Amino acid sequence: MRGMNERTLKAQITYMLLGQQLTMLIDALSAHPKMIRLIDK
Repeated sequence: MRGMNERTLKAQITYMLLGQQLTMLIDALSAHPKMIRLIDK
């Protein structure tokens, strides 16, 4: 039971960090519209 809880906790932390990185990336892209055009091509 304890091992399962640890695994769930690690997964939640990983998703949280990924979400933060995604949010930062989206903020950076919205701040630089030229970058979005480069990625579209």
